[in-house]
Amino acid sequence: MTSTGGGRPQGQVTIGMARKTVEESEQTCIKLMEAGIRMFAEYGYAYSTLDDIAKCAGLSRGAVYGHFKGKRELLLSIMNASVLPLERFFVPAADPAQGFEHFARALNDTLKVQHHRDFCTILLKDGEIGASECPVVARWRVARKNLRAQLTLLLIAMGEVSTQRTAAELTALAHLMALSITGLVIESLHSPEPTETLTRPFVHSMQELV
Repeated sequence: MTSTGGGRPQGQVTIGMARKTVEESEQTCIKLMEAGIRMFAEYGYAYSTLDDIAKCAGLSRGAVYGHFKGKRELLLSIMNASVLPLERFFVPAADPAQGFEHFARALNDTLKVQHHRDFCTILLKDGEIGASECPVVARWRVARKNLRAQLTLLLIAMGEVSTQRTAAELTALAHLMALSITGLVIESLHSPEPTETLTRPFVHSMQELV
């Protein structure tokens, strides 16, 4: 390892600069995806341009092409990187009695945090779905599957401290709850009411079902 005139090892300087460059690149990528989510949610995928997204992120159009080949690749990255709280709220090691507390928190975060609200808006935009191979459709199916799986785990845990249900009953109940949650999300996205006003009675009704 060579040394610069000031006695600082040149190799360490190079590594430090490379690390900073990588970190800056990652931050730029995150800014572009966040801007993409905001623009796609507000204006739709078809009506959002790369110039709009770059401007929203406070970056140049060239910065977009430095990370993504085009708008579709940006959309794919957003679909792959974004995860809703409702897709991963169940904590296996937690007290089963706290299951609905985790569920309520995840539901509240999904409906209250703007990033998650925008992502839900993208997934639920009817006019943006298009063909069956559309990445938004594929991601919506994954989100729906993950939600049902989380709800099934919740119901199994709750069954251990209350009543026993058959596998078929758990599947049917999880499906019903997932449909109800989807309806609640849609209502929340179009309602001026505070999130808590919607989530509290909803969670209570879900507990009554169990």
